[in-house]
Amino acid sequence: MQNEVAVKENNKPEQPISGAMQSYREGWELANAYAQSVFTPKDFRGKPENIMVAMSITAHTGVSIFEVMNNMFVSQSGKVGFESKFMISMANRFGPFTYPIDWRVEKKGEDIVVTAYSELKATGNKVDAVVSLNQAKKAGWNRNSNGEKAVWVAEPVQMLKYKAASMLIRLYCPEVLFGMKTEVDYQLMNEEKSGSGNSAIDAMNEKLEDSENEKL
Repeated sequence: MQNEVAVKENNKPEQPISGAMQSYREGWELANAYAQSVFTPKDFRGKPENIMVAMSITAHTGVSIFEVMNNMFVSQSGKVGFESKFMISMANRFGPFTYPIDWRVEKKGEDIVVTAYSELKATGNKVDAVVSLNQAKKAGWNRNSNGEKAVWVAEPVQMLKYKAASMLIRLYCPEVLFGMKTEVDYQLMNEEKSGSGNSAIDAMNEKLEDSENEKL
């Protein structure tokens, strides 16, 4: 379904300034209510100004405010990002693809090659993005800023899937990302999330830590 864009006439604004101010006040009151909720994610709790940003994304996409807040995070440098799973979901729902992004996984000796692929609605062309474990090793993606082994070592296929999907989406529908990066992108830049998120990568790291503690 094509998105319908309302065109405003220069002499006929969609709503008067007073109406816009009223909407802002109502939005601010709602943001303050969300900020006090125990169900609101930590990066947003007590921060109505952050919630207003999430509400802006909700207004543009129609996605639930809680879905947006639960999949956003703030990096160490203060930049906002999306969780990989949310980015993929947005591309599948609003992107130019005929069917949801899928992956092919091939093992070539000690290397693992992952291809994210789909088809463009407009042309029917098959599109893909490929990334390999050898590529990750050469780029140093499998180690963090302290040189320690990262989750790429324990869950290479999952991480390669996230990275391949990110490449595909940035090529064919970057608009669904609102210019943001994912937690995988920030990890590859050796920049972690500043808050305590609940991403798939966080869960993997917790699982690894529990496993190591059990061995001890």
